[in-house]
Amino acid sequence: MSIIGSWQWIHIVNSETNEISPVETITMGLSKEVKTEFKTDSIFIEYKQKLSGEGFASTQGLWYIDTISNTLMMKPKAKWIASKIIHHTKDSIVIELMKPLNLLMIRID
Repeated sequence: MSIIGSWQWIHIVNSETNEISPVETITMGLSKEVKTEFKTDSIFIEYKQKLSGEGFASTQGLWYIDTISNTLMMKPKAKWIASKIIHHTKDSIVIELMKPLNLLMIRID
């Protein structure tokens, strides 16, 4: 499984209610557009467009996929964050952010 490349956050799906929410829900209203770029050197960069439209803020960290548990591991700060991979194709990925919320991302490169 390869997720190398750039991914656009599309929406959040509540797996218990099937309710679909915009990305702003998970960013607490601070960003209207989020993209994550996974690089081959185990570095990821997350870009969040500010609601004011005044550019992007970025966060950088380490990442890898635990192939045994099918989990995306990301370390933007001091601690690793685990996100179960629910679905993956070459053009889309769904990860579990925090139960019951899942994030749909599509490849944009």
